Amino acid sequence: MVKLSHFTGVDIPIPELGLVLHQPSITELSYLGNDEVIFSVIKFITLKKENYFQNLPAFAEITNFKIFSTILQEKESKELKDNTFSLLFILFPNYKFMFSPSGGLIANNVETEHSVLIDDIKFEILQEKLREIFQTYKIFGAEQIYNPVNKKAADIAEKIKRGKQRVAAQKGSIQESILARYISILSVGLHINPLEICKWTLPTLYEVFERFNLNMAWNIDLKIRLAGGSPEQPVDDWMKDIT
Repeated sequence: MVKLSHFTGVDIPIPELGLVLHQPSITELSYLGNDEVIFSVIKFITLKKENYFQNLPAFAEITNFKIFSTILQEKESKELKDNTFSLLFILFPNYKFMFSPSGGLIANNVETEHSVLIDDIKFEILQEKLREIFQTYKIFGAEQIYNPVNKKAADIAEKIKRGKQRVAAQKGSIQESILARYISILSVGLHINPLEICKWTLPTLYEVFERFNLNMAWNIDLKIRLAGGSPEQPVDDWMKDIT
């Protein structure tokens, strides 16, 4: 179920980081590019090491941030790095992010010059907040990205690299914009200006679209019954809790 704060799109304080997270609208996310870019960057920044290393005890020293930073600091990852840092700037408009030479991610306030160091632990706190506001469990599910075949620590760098290549390959070749289709359907079905829907957050879009589908099914079922027909199968209450 979507939290009220995620539905309304208010900024969310993250006390552990000393930062305030801005929930981006669909319009703001579109600055990154098409659906393919948006979802691939969201998937990457919210990555879990469990998706890279199934045998976790053998790679206990590897963190989500280690994978994140290792991939982004490779030369061939320039486009992914640019998109990822662009997303971070959208999420934290007053901050510029960069990697710290001593480890971690530095967030520098461009106005006050105040800086925050995001270490491995804080990075996972940030990731959890991002999974919530982007509803990643609805978008991506719990798929496995890579399952290594041996335990040698010397192979870690190669495994991370192959994991990165698999993530890049999963961008796919989507031609039609799913987000644009959702917006178009809701605009016509609810008689709302599509530009107003573009101001919504992703959780709001998902919630309203699912509720709209439930309501449509409910109304069709009702019309069939009023006409003396018998629907093939029962439909869910369109006002039920959506999980």
